[in-house]
Amino acid sequence: MIIVVLYLVVTVLSLDQLSATLQIPMGYIYLAIPLSGILISFYSVVNISESFTGEGSLMEVLILVLIFLVLLALGVPYSF
Repeated sequence: MIIVVLYLVVTVLSLDQLSATLQIPMGYIYLAIPLSGILISFYSVVNISESFTGEGSLMEVLILVLIFLVLLALGVPYSF
C-alpha cells in the first residue's frame, strides 16, 4: 500500500498540480498517507518491543528526534 501511494505521490509531483487553497503541490498533500503509514508501523514495532522488554525511554527520544528531522526537512513550521 505504501509503495503504491508513493508512486502516486511521485506521479502527482511530476504533474505540477497545485492545491486550490494552499497553492502547494498536491504531491505533498498525498505524501501524508505513506508517511503516516510508516510512522504507524514504526510505533507498532516499538510498542511490541516495549511489551517484551519493558524499556523504551531511549527509543522514545530517538523517535522524537527522527520525527523532528523529517518535519524540518519537509519545511513544516515548528515551535518549542
